[in-house]
Amino acid sequence: MWATGWCRTRSDNGFTLLELLIVTVILGLFWSFAGLRVEGVLTEGDLGLAARRLSGEIRALRGRAAYSHQDQYLVFHMGKHLYWPTETRRETDESAFEWLNHEDDTIPEDAKKLPRGVFFEDVAVAGKQKKQEGIAEVRFFANGSVERCLIHIRDGEGRTFTLEVHPLTGRVEVHETYIDQTQA
Repeated sequence: MWATGWCRTRSDNGFTLLELLIVTVILGLFWSFAGLRVEGVLTEGDLGLAARRLSGEIRALRGRAAYSHQDQYLVFHMGKHLYWPTETRRETDESAFEWLNHEDDTIPEDAKKLPRGVFFEDVAVAGKQKKQEGIAEVRFFANGSVERCLIHIRDGEGRTFTLEVHPLTGRVEVHETYIDQTQA
């Protein structure tokens, strides 16, 4: 007998069927919600994640240009859904990175890929033609300003986000819809 006067029996050593059932239901709910989240990311793409990564890259590159006092570029390979920063530019024509379309071995190893299921729709830089395929570039000036641009990304379900880069502040504004140059 215990000090309380209750006798401890063999049935007090385990869990009841009701307790096991409640724990099983809770675990099942947890895994079903986790499974839905993972399935959503794998099938339709995660536009929010892509927008956050691109925004971070833009802020970092603007800071690098201002700190180093050298122009920097953010290059987009539309067909391969890649982007990477660089400070070198081949001065051959109006689109200095167009040669990358034919030379896949020149894409840097540290190029970043958009999350699975997310694609570049187009990149519109002020004063240049909107690029829907090939190579696009955004220039970050040594004084901390940026070319005004709109970066459009979409997922497999057709949802589109617009990243609007403000030229003087470098601030990135994310719109959960397609914004055209005339609207911005």
